[in-house]
Amino acid sequence: MKKIIDEYNNIKKPEELYNFLCDKISYGYKGNDNKLYLPSDKDFNKVWYEKYTLQNENDILKNKVGNCYDLTEFERTWFIKNNYEIETYFLIVGTNKKNNYPTHSFLTYKDNDEWCLFEVSDEKSRGILKFKDMHELLKYKLNIYINDLNLLGIKEDDKEKIILKEFTKPIEHISAKEYIESILK
Repeated sequence: MKKIIDEYNNIKKPEELYNFLCDKISYGYKGNDNKLYLPSDKDFNKVWYEKYTLQNENDILKNKVGNCYDLTEFERTWFIKNNYEIETYFLIVGTNKKNNYPTHSFLTYKDNDEWCLFEVSDEKSRGILKFKDMHELLKYKLNIYINDLNLLGIKEDDKEKIILKEFTKPIEHISAKEYIESILK
């Protein structure tokens, strides 16, 4: 574990952090049963809401897995330590915390006069993308989310229930339910 921590501590630029996360951290989550769940597990999505626990930076470095919630907080820690202006956002359909649609969290940061989307966990929009302003960035990310929901067969009236909300750092080691509630309060 010392090697991965040393490597992480030597990261100086957002591009290096992006490459580190893509190369070293797999998509998945840690359950409240201390099991690591990966997308290849048959119960990965089925038990997520009941089992998920938000990891902190050290947990992710140890376990080498994280989902968008975990990675957003990992990224938040690095960007704040490195004096970047950041904003984090959350996407959900409606306030029914346990529906059939995916949620998503992501981090944005300011680089000179541009806002950048730092996206590792969403493979369809993975990368560091630059925008002239936050409005354009959020419009882009919302369109990606809607396209993903369309592939899942979202009903037209449910599209009107999409919430895009900025949020602050949540408490560590909380459940999916607590995480979502802390953002939507």
